[in-house]
Amino acid sequence: MFRSLRGKKSPKPSRKELKQLQKKVPKLIWEAENNPSKIGNFASCGLEELSGAIVSACKRKTTLLLYDNSLEVLNGIISRLPQLVVLDLHKNLLHTLPKEIGCLKQLKILNLEHNCLDRLPVELGQLQLLDTLNIQDNGLVVLPECVLQLKSLRTLNLRNNALAQLPSTIAQLVLLETLELEGNPLDNIPADTLAQGTAAVIKLCCGRAGTPYHPPSHYAGDVLNSISTSSADALLHYRQEEEVRVARMMESTADRERRRLEAQSAAMAAVKEQEARQQQLLQQQREQRATLAQQLQEQESSQTAHRMQLNVSCCNTLATLSLGMPSKVLHIPTQTQTHTHPGALVIIGWSLSGLSTRT
Repeated sequence: MFRSLRGKKSPKPSRKELKQLQKKVPKLIWEAENNPSKIGNFASCGLEELSGAIVSACKRKTTLLLYDNSLEVLNGIISRLPQLVVLDLHKNLLHTLPKEIGCLKQLKILNLEHNCLDRLPVELGQLQLLDTLNIQDNGLVVLPECVLQLKSLRTLNLRNNALAQLPSTIAQLVLLETLELEGNPLDNIPADTLAQGTAAVIKLCCGRAGTPYHPPSHYAGDVLNSISTSSADALLHYRQEEEVRVARMMESTADRERRRLEAQSAAMAAVKEQEARQQQLLQQQREQRATLAQQLQEQESSQTAHRMQLNVSCCNTLATLSLGMPSKVLHIPTQTQTHTHPGALVIIGWSLSGLSTRT
């Protein structure tokens, strides 16, 4: 069923080894933040505590893998991940769990194998959706009452603990289909009953508790092996999948950056083209204004010459009428017409008037 780790527990890594392993943590945090996968993988990276950065990076993850580290205490900030469905803590140094574990209401699979647990918090009993609990290779002397409150439990692995008694109240777990008890010094369960497997043990406990026995439906209890990637082949496959996902994500990022640069270049080219069109339009407008100014100047010169010609004509007419002389007497040459002031008519009129008087 579950992976077995018999024998002595693995020694705690040296400080130098931990420092070397912890160098992977920033990269794993970046992957968790940017990878759309629902799995947050922080296994085998020398963790000694669950940091806020890891919790923040896993806010959208439903599976958190923290196995094969050096966790002695699980921080209460685990309560910030109420969406977790799978929590894998096997092969750490945990002595107990925080009471905040009861906040993980969606949790269905909890792997605590190969730790130093000798007790469990009562809040664990609040996980009413939990159907798989692995406490193999720990130091439980008595089965905690909170385990008996897990009404959805289907798989319970208690191998290699120090249990001397199996309470008959375990029959309350009516959905329990897989119960692993090997490696415990049980004195209230006959060896031949243990050898017959889960059905025989549950039937015996039901008889002692006076509750009806319902045969198990052979639920697939080996779910942790596929999810926690505990085997070398599965771990390698998982790593390869992660690398492919990261490579695709990086490629997608590069494509987006390339498209952004192309769009930026196109926009700059459009701006330059528009500026060139505006400059051309301004040049055309300047040329049109210059042409218009020249036309206005020519028109004004023509009008001035016309006015002067009219003035001379008027002067000749007045002189002819006043003196009875031919108009040629006061003829002003054409070349001097442009210098005649408009007030010349008044002066000429005054002179003609004086001339008439003397006559």
